Amino acid sequence: MNKSNKVIVFIALISILLGGIIFIASIASLNFDFTKLNNKKLIENTIQINEEFNNISIDVDTSDINFILSSEENKVVVKETDKEKHDVNVIDNTLKITSINSKEFIDYIGIYFSELKVDIYLSNSSYNNLSINNSTGDIYIPNLFTFNKIDIDGSTGDVELSSNVNDELNINLSTGDIEINNISANKLDIETSTGDIEVNNVTINEDISIKVDTGDVSLDNVNCNNLTSNGTTGDLEMNDVIVTNKMNLKRDTGDIEFFRCDAKEIIINTTTGDVKGSLLTDKIFDINTDTGDKHIPSSKGEDICKITTDTGDIYIDIV
Repeated sequence: MNKSNKVIVFIALISILLGGIIFIASIASLNFDFTKLNNKKLIENTIQINEEFNNISIDVDTSDINFILSSEENKVVVKETDKEKHDVNVIDNTLKITSINSKEFIDYIGIYFSELKVDIYLSNSSYNNLSINNSTGDIYIPNLFTFNKIDIDGSTGDVELSSNVNDELNINLSTGDIEINNISANKLDIETSTGDIEVNNVTINEDISIKVDTGDVSLDNVNCNNLTSNGTTGDLEMNDVIVTNKMNLKRDTGDIEFFRCDAKEIIINTTTGDVKGSLLTDKIFDINTDTGDKHIPSSKGEDICKITTDTGDIYIDIV
C-alpha cells in the first residue's frame, strides 16, 4: 500500500471513530433511550366496543399486544402513526383487530424504533377462540383470562402467557422467546427456531409437543399424558416433570438434563449432547453410547428407559 492510500485509510478510520464517539455522546445525553430518536409521531386512539363478541382475532405487523381485564366497557387503545393504523371491528361474533400499513418507500428512511401498541380492555374474563398473527410485536396475556382455544403465530416477538385454555394452546414463532406460567389446558403445541422456551407450573390433560432448533427449553413442575420435545443445538432442562405415559426427547448437540422426573416409557436420543438426570421410579434400562461415559442404576421394575447417544455421556440416578 502506497503512502497516499495509507493516508486515505487513516482519515477514514478517524472519521468512523469520531462518528462513533459523537453517536455515543448523543445517546448518552438521552439517557440511552433510543425511542427519543424517533422521527415518526405516535398517536393514541381509543375505540369503544359496544357490540357483543365471544371470539378475538388479531392480525398486526409490529404492534405489542396486551390484554387487560377491565371493570368498564370493552375498548381497544392503540398507539399508531398516521401511516400505521389499526382497524377495530366486531364481525360475526368476533372482535377483529388488523393493522393498516400505508407506508411508502420514503417512509422507511430515517431513525424509527417502533412503539406501536394495542391494549385490549375486556370486561369479561372468559372467551371462546383467540387467534393472533403478529410479526415483531410482543404478546402478553395475563392469568385473569380463560380461552377455549389459543393460536399464536409470530416472527421475532416474544410471548408471555398465563391464561388458562380449555382445549388447545398452539404457539409458533421464529426467533421470539416463549414463557408460559401457571396454566392448564388440554393440549400444548410449541414451535420456535432460535427462541428460548420456558414452561412453568403447567398441567396438560393430553399431550405436550415442543420443537426448537437452537433455543433452550426449560420445563419446571409440568404434568401431562405424553411429552415430545425435538431440538438441534439447544439444551433441554426439566425439573419435576411427570408424564403418565411416554416421554420422547431428542437433541443433536444440545444437552438433556432432568431432575425428579418420570414416565412409564422414556426414549431419549442425542448425538453429541450429554444426558444427565434423576428418575422417581425404577426402570428397565437400555443404554447405548459409542464413545461417551455412562453411569446407570441396575434395571428393575417394568417401565422402560432407553437412552441412545453417539459421543455424549449418560448419568442416571433413581431418587
